[in-house]
Amino acid sequence: MSEIEKMEMLADDVKQYVINRLDLLKLEAAARAAEVGTGMVSGLLFGMFGMLFVFFLSLGAGFYLSNILGNSYIGFIIVGGFYLVLIFILSLSKKGFLDKYVKDSVIQKIFSKDE
Repeated sequence: MSEIEKMEMLADDVKQYVINRLDLLKLEAAARAAEVGTGMVSGLLFGMFGMLFVFFLSLGAGFYLSNILGNSYIGFIIVGGFYLVLIFILSLSKKGFLDKYVKDSVIQKIFSKDE
């Protein structure tokens, strides 16, 4: 086997290695993207059911307070005021708390070593 044939075989092997490595990187990126997408969908569903829970809990609290106070609307005003105070407190807390949490969880999913 001549030196030229060896060089051609080596070049072919290197070319095949690079192609295989790129395919592997594409598959790893697709797997990470699927993992992040799945996490986002499950988080969205969890959030939706959580919002429904809070909504019905708030309705129940509004009716309960209205019944106790003897006024048909004052219980709902109290519940609404509670949410207004909660929004005010959250807006005064560190800006971007939720953004930081979402970014951190997405980055953690992308760079996790668990497979």
